Amino acid sequence: MKTYSLPCSTYQNTTFTDLYYGIYVMGETSERSFIVENSQFDCYRGLFASAIDNSTIVINEFTTPSTVSGYDESYGLYLDNCTGYQVEGNYFVGTGHGTNVGLYVNNSGTDDNLIYNNSFENLYMASAYQDINRNYLTGGLEVKCNDYIDNGSDVVIVIEDPYQGPNHGIAQAQGYIPDPPNQSDPTAPAGNTFSNFTGHSWDIYNESNSIVYVHHYRHSTLMKVRPNLNYGTVFPNENANADYSKEQACPSSFGGSGDGGALMSMMMAAESAADSLSTELTALTDGGDTDELTFEVAMAMPGEEIETRDMLLAESPDLSDTVMVAAVQKEEVLPDAMIRDVLVENPQAAKSAKVQDALDNRNEMPQYMRNQINQGMDTVSAKELLESKLAYHNMQSAWAFNQLHLHYRTDSTNEYVNDSLVQLYALSGGLNNSYRLAMLHLSLNDTTQAFSTLSGIPSDFELTTHQQDEFNAYDDYFKVVRRMIKENLVVPDSSAIADLQQIEQQEIGKPSVYARNLLIGSGKMTYAETILLPDTSLKSSAVVDPSLISLNPKETTNYINLKPNPAIDYVIVDWKVTETTDDCWIIILDINGRFVNKLKVTGTQNETVISTAGWLPGTYIINLTSKDEVLGSAKFSVIK
Repeated sequence: MKTYSLPCSTYQNTTFTDLYYGIYVMGETSERSFIVENSQFDCYRGLFASAIDNSTIVINEFTTPSTVSGYDESYGLYLDNCTGYQVEGNYFVGTGHGTNVGLYVNNSGTDDNLIYNNSFENLYMASAYQDINRNYLTGGLEVKCNDYIDNGSDVVIVIEDPYQGPNHGIAQAQGYIPDPPNQSDPTAPAGNTFSNFTGHSWDIYNESNSIVYVHHYRHSTLMKVRPNLNYGTVFPNENANADYSKEQACPSSFGGSGDGGALMSMMMAAESAADSLSTELTALTDGGDTDELTFEVAMAMPGEEIETRDMLLAESPDLSDTVMVAAVQKEEVLPDAMIRDVLVENPQAAKSAKVQDALDNRNEMPQYMRNQINQGMDTVSAKELLESKLAYHNMQSAWAFNQLHLHYRTDSTNEYVNDSLVQLYALSGGLNNSYRLAMLHLSLNDTTQAFSTLSGIPSDFELTTHQQDEFNAYDDYFKVVRRMIKENLVVPDSSAIADLQQIEQQEIGKPSVYARNLLIGSGKMTYAETILLPDTSLKSSAVVDPSLISLNPKETTNYINLKPNPAIDYVIVDWKVTETTDDCWIIILDINGRFVNKLKVTGTQNETVISTAGWLPGTYIINLTSKDEVLGSAKFSVIK
């Protein structure tokens, strides 16, 4: 008789070969999950999962052929409206030279998710992330420690919805900058290595909101750790203190989850740190009251230019996108030079798609001023560092939560798995966990407790309009499932199908996906998953490297202009010179030739705002001088 040792020390891999789909799984509640480990997929489409939370997909090999003419794109793994997943240690490889995709993630939502330590080789599009996979500035999906080898495009961020909001794209913080004395921490940067061959199109192709990509010191390794071939708003930021070593930068998380008590302590510590940082960030941003500062900007009137500018500068460099956009739109109050002064003091403006779009829609600002603003691409403000730290602790909390969830589900000695999950959802809190708690009760056919939990959500949370619509869709879906449970329906009847079709057509978050999956499962609907490809015809970055920006375009004419004239509270000096010297000045005199003010000229072109508060009414002369030679002169009046 053959004997076996437990636990198993060697594995016979499960193989899926010559299938259109190796695995196709759909969720109808959030409490259905699966584990796929040590398996080989040699299929046209390896694994498709829809609305499955906390799946574990580790140490698998996905071999993906080139797309066959007349068929949709081939891929290895597709996660559709899934969250809480562990995707680690997998090898995605393409065969042939056509179109194929390694990993495709569609709508993970605002949760903190991680694609960690996988390898992608010889694929047309190695990994892609569609639509909402972000929580504005402080969370979302992080792509970390993956190795990209000989792919057409490595990291692709695409948008199907043209009306994208702040949660579209992936997490803003891709890697983190730790505080001293831990700045050499090799695990803090993103740690991906990128393809480096002639046929490679994109390291990061980004159609959505900006990302700040922190990478290791590039001269510490021969691997390509800095993404250079980028499209869209991608801002590489080097941590010169962190050397790259695969073993140190990207330790495996297998076997490191620990026991439930250790994981719970880790989660609670991370949540406590995140709560403290969130409070600190709220107090720092806009002086602690974004609504009030936005209102003050919106209500500013002509004649209040200096007062409004100084109010914004007083809260800099910690202005929010909301306030900066409001200021940019206030053209009748804040001229270009004042807006430039404010945004230069807030380097996050250079990285904000919202602010850049507002500038694009403003009456055209001189390009040299836009260049001055965009110098902030290479600067990380205190506010951005705080956001990065918050994102780090949010990810730590999410990782511990997901490992706890896995621990409870796979602990064969735990007779009270569902009680443990109830405690976990309640302890971690948040809107999404309230829905999961309701879903857990529903999956156990406890409709009374499910509706009790669900009905408490509007009073427990301040819902936005979209969130209220999503709550209504959840309520409708729960009613359909409750009736199916009550009437012992294995598949939906005609009445349930009509209700499900209405929920699905609304396209509102997870409820619509659950409804769609029930309809597909009952044969009442077909579905083709979306795959969007990058535009490889674009061969230059949409964001210029700030080191290449010229702040001093060469000109052939010296001039000096003034506005407004007459001036009341301020005057803007607009000047341009063919070249500058160490002895180039703007000198202001009164009409009698008495000295009033003197400003050093740097660069060849600029606008400077000069306050005239305290000046006597009268006529003044401004001279642009270089080595005692007057290059230009202008006269203006001050009235009170």
